[in-house]
Amino acid sequence: MLPWTLRRSALATVALLALGACGDAFTQADASDASAVGPGDAASLDGDAMGDGSVASFCSMQSAPHLFCDDFDDRSGTASAIVQGRWSPGETQSMGASATIDGQSMATPSPPNSFLAQTTAPITTEVETLALLSETVGHLGATQRLQASFEMMVASYGGDGSSDDFASVFVVALGSLTYELVLADASHAYFVEAGGVDGGAPATHTLAAAFATNSWTSTTILLHAPTSTAVGHITITLTVSGQTMIKALDEDLVDNVNVSTATATVDLGIGVKLAASDWAVRFDNVLLDTL
Repeated sequence: MLPWTLRRSALATVALLALGACGDAFTQADASDASAVGPGDAASLDGDAMGDGSVASFCSMQSAPHLFCDDFDDRSGTASAIVQGRWSPGETQSMGASATIDGQSMATPSPPNSFLAQTTAPITTEVETLALLSETVGHLGATQRLQASFEMMVASYGGDGSSDDFASVFVVALGSLTYELVLADASHAYFVEAGGVDGGAPATHTLAAAFATNSWTSTTILLHAPTSTAVGHITITLTVSGQTMIKALDEDLVDNVNVSTATATVDLGIGVKLAASDWAVRFDNVLLDTL
């Protein structure tokens, strides 16, 4: 994956320009995207009671196997406890941020634990600050489809609406192309396309709905790449709490970005550059699949 640091200045510019813009309306998914499933498709997000009174974990309840599943419920702590053989290349935590797994969140979708990414102090000079988990998915396969589903709750926004004062919370990289979910405040959220070996300008898509604080939201991102090496478009389906926006993103793939053999990588957490106050974002029930 491209380091988050390499993308921040361009991303800050397009995010700032997008502030105040009218968002694209979410539309209901059409039949061609009915295969998209999210974390809520399990029998119960809270788990089913076992005969001994314990609660089954979200991952153990999945009716079909997934390429990757993590509900964070079998461990707690920091660093190696977070990764514990699941995330590759693993966890990144820079000074001024922390990444933990704990049971302190009220009404966690699948108790007892969730993953918390947060900054620990205001960031007043432009310093790349990260607290994230990374998973290398590999090649997308014949269908060229990657789906990421997760529950997310913004406990606190650290942005005040100024330039660079926002957080990336989800990034998927496909070769040199990157796509990320960016939060500015409780009223503004974006999906940003960047990269490509031609150095094209990022394309920012303003979401019609932002993410309220202290509210768990089911989010599913389905990436569908062309099945050949020809120039084409990546299609993104972003579903938030049952509302779906389907958009063919603006930037053409170039001939020497061979998406049929490119490696896909997913980052989950926070990446910030400036913060007037502390960011805190929780994640739970992460699913990754190539469909």
